Amino acid sequence: MAAHDFNAIALLQGHLLMRTQKRMQSRVVVWSVKIRLVQALQRNSLILPADLRMTADAVMHIDQ
Repeated sequence: MAAHDFNAIALLQGHLLMRTQKRMQSRVVVWSVKIRLVQALQRNSLILPADLRMTADAVMHIDQ
């Protein structure tokens, strides 16, 4: 294989890795928000609209 083939493969692998890492980070955010919402429910405290908005925003960012 020519050098430029290796470069193209390396660029593609880097791009795919970055996309995977971004997706994993957004999933971690969603799970941490979900856990906080569940903890709030368990304490019988009110869930603020801001928390629900944050959850909706986090869910929207998954798999984009």
